[in-house]
Amino acid sequence: MKFNTIQSLGSRCQNSEVLKHYGYREFSGFFDFMNTRTIKVINHILIDDFNEILKPENNHSLICNQLTIEPETGKPLPTSIRTSNSYYDKDPTDVHNAIFPHHDLNSINDLNHFIKCKERFKNLKNHKVLFNYTFNTWENNASQEDMELMVKSLIDIHNILDFKICFIRLYRGEKSEIMMSSQNELYDVWNLIIQPHSFTGGLFSVNEDNENYIKIIKHYDIDNNRITKEQIDNYEL
Repeated sequence: MKFNTIQSLGSRCQNSEVLKHYGYREFSGFFDFMNTRTIKVINHILIDDFNEILKPENNHSLICNQLTIEPETGKPLPTSIRTSNSYYDKDPTDVHNAIFPHHDLNSINDLNHFIKCKERFKNLKNHKVLFNYTFNTWENNASQEDMELMVKSLIDIHNILDFKICFIRLYRGEKSEIMMSSQNELYDVWNLIIQPHSFTGGLFSVNEDNENYIKIIKHYDIDNNRITKEQIDNYEL
């Protein structure tokens, strides 16, 4: 299958950061700059059709007094507001399961941005999509059952039929390398070994790890003419 868009499913910002850095990201997606600690959280978001994650009464704004980065411009922000969700974190100040680290969903502009991103996600059913989901094994070691539930949710809940998921499983090791772990018609599992202090949540600090990540993406048949922001936003259902 020749894919005409690549979309991140999480679990952190590094998917979209690496794709953007290498010119594979044409528009913002829902999970680009959201942290979901475990695959079980994102599976619930997909099965729930984004209802709880977008409920205004679940939003809890938190001031972050540390250096963060504005995700689209790369501009350093000494202070920012991030958003936790009280459905996924019962104590909204204990942000472990679902957080928007660069956005304040109590702001109408940021909330509308993610509503638009949900619409884009729903429009993916009209395209051939390579999804990528990256997870680190030290806090989110997704099982085969978890992966198959994600596949099922995309088909049954969102009616996305022309797709494949590229699962990238992160390990720490002394040498950067990649290897195929398993593959089937609807999803592949890759092992990406990164150097011990390379994981940042965004771009890896060791460039060889970024290069190996994008080698995995280049393994797939990616159309040079991918769908644009204007096309995904103006598609008539």
